[in-house]
Amino acid sequence: SFTLPGSSTPLARLDTARGAFDLGGTDRGDLLAAELEALQARVFAVDAWAEAQRARLAVEDAFQKPLDGAEQPYPFEEVKP
Repeated sequence: SFTLPGSSTPLARLDTARGAFDLGGTDRGDLLAAELEALQARVFAVDAWAEAQRARLAVEDAFQKPLDGAEQPYPFEEVKP
């Protein structure tokens, strides 16, 4: 994934917070804040994926549906024996 120079991902910050917590360098609140940030990032990623799928399906539907009845390739006629 893309990150700006000098920035880190929420998962990288979570790993750092866990390491600092294990070494006594931070408190439980800081660790929980990092866990919440990582969870929010995952939720946003899933939401973005779902929105992309909805958009893809909307485009697919637009290509498959005729605009009106005159555009259908074969008119529906009664078949006579």
